[in-house]
Amino acid sequence: MSGWDTCGEWLAGGRQRLAQLTVVQTLRERWGGVQSPAEPPLLVTVAEAERLAVTAVDDSQQAVVQWTAKGNEAEAVEGLVAAVCGAVERQGWTGRTVSLQVPPDWCMALLSELPTGLSNEEQAEAAYWEMADQLGSSGLEAENYAIASCALPTGALWTAAVPRVRLAQLRAAAEAANLPLVRLWAGPATDGRAQAVLWQPVRDAPYVRYLRWSMAVLVVLLLGFGLGRDLCAFYTARQARQTAEAQLSALATDQRAMAVRQAVHQRAVRKAQVLQELSAGRQPWYSLLVHLGTVVPEGVWLEQVQLAADGSCRLQGRAVDYPALTHFLQGCEQTEGFFTQLPQLEEARQGEDGSLTFRLRLQL
Repeated sequence: MSGWDTCGEWLAGGRQRLAQLTVVQTLRERWGGVQSPAEPPLLVTVAEAERLAVTAVDDSQQAVVQWTAKGNEAEAVEGLVAAVCGAVERQGWTGRTVSLQVPPDWCMALLSELPTGLSNEEQAEAAYWEMADQLGSSGLEAENYAIASCALPTGALWTAAVPRVRLAQLRAAAEAANLPLVRLWAGPATDGRAQAVLWQPVRDAPYVRYLRWSMAVLVVLLLGFGLGRDLCAFYTARQARQTAEAQLSALATDQRAMAVRQAVHQRAVRKAQVLQELSAGRQPWYSLLVHLGTVVPEGVWLEQVQLAADGSCRLQGRAVDYPALTHFLQGCEQTEGFFTQLPQLEEARQGEDGSLTFRLRLQL
């Protein structure tokens, strides 16, 4: 044998050993769509006289058990599941899946003769609407029933309707008893050849599962990217806000300092103006008061002295009588170099007691 032949045999044996590895088989099953061989489900049919026939189709073994359907719906369902579980345990079929026939007395059946030339989907749809119409005429709602049909060897179409609540109770009882159901069906015969499938788990094709996982990963990546972008934008906005707040705080501090300085400056200006006014008007006031003190005679009282911006002076006071007021006016007229004009009596009123109230204007 040549070296090339030996190398070829070694490579062929290596491929065989590699194909027998469990990991490789698992990968081929999951990613290549290759399903590992599995035992066919146990076929459970409902016979007469409340008997169940549990058949292993692969080895043609069968176990017949008695089933009591008396009592309410819950008891009937639990009794059916318990009978199947007992037969499975006695035969050593624990762990195998089960295809269970729904008892005929749970079903509403309808036999239809449909025209030839219809496809299987068209036949099933026609049978569904015919059964739905039958349920509606009986005052029942088709949405509350599981409706399925199957073709008989005679060519007719057999349709069954079972309440969805009853199927849900049957599945819940099987799950509680660890009975792996893979199909619930109804049929006119007990051999299982004509099955109107009422329920079975939906299995997606391998590529559908991969597509879903891919979409999920893509959505997660997109969400992560969007979240990261939002976080980045949030961080940038937060930094910008902090910077703006710092600038506004510094500006507010500057504004407060400027306001304080302006207030101090305004107070200083007002103080200077007041001092200037006081210093400018100190001598005229002083001179006026001294001069008035020399010319006011007895019987005359000054109550108010007011200087105007035009250099005039208004006096308001009281006199005991007209001769006293006349004497005061003559004293103001005889003053030379102090008042630039003659005094003007603006008002003089005599009260009930004879005293006078007067108002006088003098020009400085």
